[in-house]
Amino acid sequence: MKSTYYRIADHLVCIKYTDEKKNDESLIPSFRPFVAEPREGEECLLTLTVDDEMQCIEERDEVGQFDGSGNNYGVYAMPDGGYLIEMSNWRGELCGVLRSSRLFTENTIALKSDQRANRMFAVNNAMMLAYAYAGADKSTVLLHASVIRKDGRGYLMTAPSGTGKSTHTFLWYKNIPGCDLMNDDNPVVRIIDGKPIIYGTPWSGKTPCYRNIKAPVGAIVRIYQRPKNEIRRMRPVESLAQLLPAASNMKWDQRIYLGVCDTLSAIIKSVNIYELGCLPDAEAALLCYKTVSRSEEEEVKALIKKILRFLMTPVRKRYQKRNGEHGGEPRKEIPNRVLLGLARDMIREGHSATISVKGFSMRPFLEHERDRVVLEPAGELHIGDAVLAEIEPDHYVLHRIIAIEDDRLTLMGDGNTRGTESCKREDVAGIVTQYLRPHRTLLASDPKLQRRIRLWRRLLPIRRYLLIIYKAIV
Repeated sequence: MKSTYYRIADHLVCIKYTDEKKNDESLIPSFRPFVAEPREGEECLLTLTVDDEMQCIEERDEVGQFDGSGNNYGVYAMPDGGYLIEMSNWRGELCGVLRSSRLFTENTIALKSDQRANRMFAVNNAMMLAYAYAGADKSTVLLHASVIRKDGRGYLMTAPSGTGKSTHTFLWYKNIPGCDLMNDDNPVVRIIDGKPIIYGTPWSGKTPCYRNIKAPVGAIVRIYQRPKNEIRRMRPVESLAQLLPAASNMKWDQRIYLGVCDTLSAIIKSVNIYELGCLPDAEAALLCYKTVSRSEEEEVKALIKKILRFLMTPVRKRYQKRNGEHGGEPRKEIPNRVLLGLARDMIREGHSATISVKGFSMRPFLEHERDRVVLEPAGELHIGDAVLAEIEPDHYVLHRIIAIEDDRLTLMGDGNTRGTESCKREDVAGIVTQYLRPHRTLLASDPKLQRRIRLWRRLLPIRRYLLIIYKAIV
């Protein structure tokens, strides 16, 4: 029995042929760039044996049917915990039957058609399925995507078949110098040392792009056909919802499903995921490239510029004078300790409370007597949350949490350059959920606001000088 080894995304796999006169490597020409010799002590991710005489056990339970590019795959559970998969082409012709062990490490396929095209289809797809499922719990995922490489990074374009991902990567290739196509249908992404790496594979759809190459993942873009070109970065939850359908998965198998979810989560933590609504034109490719190819350093610089622009924007009204700007009697104010005590009692009863900001300790995010905040009962607390806390009897501060150690919280105002307060969790009267400005309301959970807050924390060494500038212009 002849054995041939291949290395796909740095995983060693083996294909064996029981009848070399009938079946051989010519059935899978796209695998030629991946031929390899095993290293000493190296184990195979999987073995696939091509044996047309394989006997199928009739005792089996149907698990489900799934479609792939018009082809049908019927999946059945076997008594030993393994699977049997019947593969039919788009014409409904049975091309092969794959029998796999529970972990897809040992696989045997019987080819059921005399037509060479059908036999090639069966071996190629059997290997692809076995690879995806055997590697699912090894930080390896097979994605339905087209991948373009630029400046040493791979950019994945995902979309349902026929939506335009291949068209978009072609537009990159045509309009952006220095691009090359890595794969046009089914690349592999692996997490190596915590970083996602994209690999070319023997599976590339209708485009013959079978390249044994790899690159760090630059970004992933979900493409939609739209009447105008626009792009935005997706949040983690929606990123996972968009990537799951693009991953080769088997949701009824917990090992496979959880492994794929873990790998996708690691990808989302490490790289940016975007939604691109576009026309099939050069402008869309240039917009996409300009947005997704920015380095981390460039993103931080851009964010700093936004923060500085925000700080340098003159405030239309400095703040109202205590005795009123339009005449009349001076305002009578309730003492702060009484007002905040009432707010604390309301919040502890489960209500929300809206209070005006007094003082300058939360600049530049909150301005004295210009802004208000909505306070709600505090649940789980995190670093970066703005809270109303009673640090001494009848002494309240509206400051931000900068450290948490067991039951103790360390607080500091955004407008302070030194000095902190501490309190217990139980001393927190409420947590800020909304920032109410004269012409705008911001949710505390807004991603842009959170990024500004994190950056402002990192700028503590030079915060004093930034506050001087801010004070001068407001």
